[in-house]
Amino acid sequence: MLSLRFALHLSPSGASGGDSDSSEEEQEFDFSLDDADADEFEGEIEIEDDEEGSVQQGFEHALSSADDGAATGAGGNDAPASGSESVDGLDLRADQISAIDSAWQGLDDKTLYEVLLLPRNAELRAIKRAYYRLSKEYHPDKFYRKNIGAYKEKLEAIFNKVTEAYRTLSDTEARKDYDTLVLGKSGRDVASGSEATATVDFVPEALRKKQAVEDKKNPKKAAKKAPPPVFIQKLQKQLATRIAKARKHMEEGERALAQGRDGDAASNFQLAMTLDPRNTKAKALFTKSRNAHRNGKAEELYRRSQEALLAEDTKRAAQLLQEAVDCKPTRGKYYSEFAKLINEHTLQQRVALEHMKKAVEVEPRNLEYTMDLAAAYVDLAMPTNAVRAYERALRLDPKNSVATKALKKLK
Repeated sequence: MLSLRFALHLSPSGASGGDSDSSEEEQEFDFSLDDADADEFEGEIEIEDDEEGSVQQGFEHALSSADDGAATGAGGNDAPASGSESVDGLDLRADQISAIDSAWQGLDDKTLYEVLLLPRNAELRAIKRAYYRLSKEYHPDKFYRKNIGAYKEKLEAIFNKVTEAYRTLSDTEARKDYDTLVLGKSGRDVASGSEATATVDFVPEALRKKQAVEDKKNPKKAAKKAPPPVFIQKLQKQLATRIAKARKHMEEGERALAQGRDGDAASNFQLAMTLDPRNTKAKALFTKSRNAHRNGKAEELYRRSQEALLAEDTKRAAQLLQEAVDCKPTRGKYYSEFAKLINEHTLQQRVALEHMKKAVEVEPRNLEYTMDLAAAYVDLAMPTNAVRAYERALRLDPKNSVATKALKKLK
């Protein structure tokens, strides 16, 4: 593998549009490849839905269960292994800490294959198995309501990287583009090629013109200089093409964002990030458009769940609400509606309680969710928790008569 670093002088993207300021900006890029004639990058990266990884949190089991005793353990976290002990006051075992640290160490420098612990020639089935195993192991929700300190951010970073690796490598075209552009190999030589390392200075057109002027002043010195190798010239052209494509996708993304096509916008910004990793604007706009896309998708799932309820298809409604929760986990409404559905149609009160607690957690100033949680505690004979919830409701609404009366009965 040949690793090269370039300093590319670029004119601002708006220079041709009437901007008189044609000053250049310098950016450095790392570029690696085995074949100097690697195929140019073509194709799109799509924002895939998260439906494949969504989980129905025990609802189907609840529909077929009539055993009231099964409800008590349905919503809790997995019990720790026998004999395990927390480390440094965290709700993590030593082996869990070691695994997280190992996966997080050098995460940004790992290839997507290394993230999934796979060889370069891994088949799709192996990629899927690796994704399901790692996403389960490092999913932040696995440690929900546990004290894991700074390891929460590490888990989120690992999980996001695992998801990115799966989405890229499970898509044939995206994987081919990644292999060619990032790793410098095409699909036909994925398992071949010698490795070498070199550092080469990129000579952009502006510097070349400047050097030509200096060469005229000192022809003897210029005569001693050799022209850049042909493969370096090809890399210069290829890198300039990448930057041009990144700018094009930025323009298309901004246009799509202005037209309300958030999914298309996110796809373009994501591709711009891949082509130009130092484009901070692309990263910010990708986050913005992706969130807007998820908001719209979650609301559509919620609307369809209400239609399913009207049609008395409770199983389908539960599936749609679970997908809405997975798509937008910071919206209390989806947790609250899911909890009501579970309470009305199953015996899984503990599962419903967990969703109510989550609704209050993500929207702590919502009085309705707080009152629902307090009532659930009363129904489950948990008076101490109910008192705390009603007191919280009174802090939100000091004149709330329902909370006041409930507290008098409980005390």
